Parts: sequence; structure tokens; C-alpha cells
Amino acid sequence: MTPPPVTPLDLEIAHALLQQCGKDDAVLLEPLTGGRNNRTFRVRGTRGTWLLKHYFHDQNQGWNRAEREWEWATFCWQCGVRWGPEPLAFDRSRHATLSEFLDGRKLDANELTERHVEQSASFVADINEHRNSPPATKIRDAAEACFSLKEHLDCVERRISRLAAVLVNDDLSQSLSDWRERELEPRWKQLVSRVKGRVTQTELEEFLPRSSRCLSPSDFGFHNALLTENDRLRFFDFEYAGWDDPAKLVCDYFLQPEVPVPLQYQSQLLHVFSDRKLWGEVERRVELLFPVFGIKWCCLLLNEFLAQDRRRREFSQTAPITESRKAEQFARARQRLASLEEFQS
Repeated sequence: MTPPPVTPLDLEIAHALLQQCGKDDAVLLEPLTGGRNNRTFRVRGTRGTWLLKHYFHDQNQGWNRAEREWEWATFCWQCGVRWGPEPLAFDRSRHATLSEFLDGRKLDANELTERHVEQSASFVADINEHRNSPPATKIRDAAEACFSLKEHLDCVERRISRLAAVLVNDDLSQSLSDWRERELEPRWKQLVSRVKGRVTQTELEEFLPRSSRCLSPSDFGFHNALLTENDRLRFFDFEYAGWDDPAKLVCDYFLQPEVPVPLQYQSQLLHVFSDRKLWGEVERRVELLFPVFGIKWCCLLLNEFLAQDRRRREFSQTAPITESRKAEQFARARQRLASLEEFQS
């Protein structure tokens, strides 16, 4: 990835946000790589270092990333939960935030230990200790939140339908179309029948009661974490956070492809949640939904083929969508589908 260029607007937003939180200062902006949906900068001043995040926003999408992340981060800090960066200032009209700069490094998958899993589980558990507090009632549902098995199935169905709308205009898009028709959709239909065959119609459509829902950071995993001093993890990127199904959180935690978490740690993660008595039993829902979310991640890996994703990449100016990138993601999606078939067998 290449860092985004610094524009006069970026500097203007940085100065305004620093002034808003009483840290008005001469600054230097250093573009950061890694953000595919947003533009991020290290803000260096004479009195400190901060993080500026300028979010992609599509008014037709109905999802305000900056607003959602600010809402979640301020809630965490009001509750005394310090796993994420401290929120400092928010520019609602220009979709930008200023926060504490987290100094650390990303973990590789082969570095993950029980201690790291314990810390990630504690982050989720700590914030959910406040799920019945008055401020928690103001937290909105997470992105693509689902509270019934049927809603989960419908959500993935919509993802597959988006892939069906991809314009076939070259060999790669033709290969994608053929794979979707011959492999992905037949596998999906089999899976839907399997899930529906294991539950009653009432269980399929029944909504989780509020007591069984969780406050989820969403897009949760070690790809959005930094290892800081004293081997402590700090977590970031909460633009999709909100109320959700705990089973979705668990499935996504193990299925996200950037820093994959071995399934051997599933019992440890669930034990922390169970020990803290945060919500009801989720093991059966996880078992039912794990392959469902596996299919969803096949679709997510193919976002580069979608027009909406291209607009986000163009805004961030860090990860241009090339044909080689699309081919790489297509290969990962095919591999993911194959691995799900092995998992099911």
C-alpha cells in the first residue's frame, strides 16, 4: 500500500480538531498506510502526537463511519474501558476524528498466544459489563447486525446477489461469474437447507432477546490490534461497532483472513464470556452459523469487484484496485470455500 498524499483540506481539518480539544499547535501530517476505507495520518506537534482519521462517507449508503466510531469510542472511555484509543475531537460535517496515537506493532498469525486471546476476550467482556448502563441504550445496532438465524441467512443471500450483479467484461470477471454459479451458489443452497433442517421455523425466525445480545466492536480481531509495551494489546477501528449477535462476533473473530486465529482457541474465548456471565449460551448458534459466515467471508474477499468498494479505495488513495489484486482476492475466496467444505466434512 502507498500512503495517501497530504492535502490542504487534511491540514485544515487537523488544525480545527486540535483547536477543538485545546491542543492548538503547529503540526506535521504523516500519511499512514493500511486504511482501505479511510485516510489516516500521524499528527506531530510540539506538544504531542495524535491520529487523524478522515472517513469515507456515502450519503446514499446510510452508514456514517465517523459518527459510529466516535459514538463507540466515547462510550468506552466514559465507562472506563481503555482498550482502544482515547477519542479527542470530532468534526461531524467533515467526517473526521482526532484520537490518541497508539504506538505499537501488528501481530503475525504465528505469534498468537493464549495471552493474546485472553486480552481480546477481556476487551469484549469489559465493555459488555456496561451493556445494561443507561449510555448503552444510545448505542445503535452494528453494521449488518442480525438477531435471528433467518436474518443471518438473508444477509449472506444479499452478499451473493451483489456478486451476481458484477459486470462480466473480461476473463477474470467471467471466471468469477462461472465460479459463483457452479460452486458458490450450489454450496450456499446446500448450507441453507442444512441450517433450516436443524431448527424449527420458530427457531429460525425467533429474535434474540436484548439480554442475549452483545456490544460488539465488529470487524474484531488481531488485524485491528497493536501490541504495545508490556505485551499489552490495544484495539482500534470501530466504525462498524454496535449491538449484535455474540455468535457473529465469535465467528468473525476466527474467520477474518488478515490475521487468522486458530480454532483451537475457540473454547478459551467462549470460556471468558461464559465466566463473566454476559449473555446466554452461544455455542449452538456458533456451530450453526460458522459455515454461514464462512460463505459471507468468501463474498467479503471479493469486495474489490464491487463499485462501492472501488469508491472507498479511491477516497483512501492507499490501496488501488488492480487486476492482480482482484485475481489474488478471487484466489483467496476460492481457497476459503474449499476450506469450508473440508471443515464441514
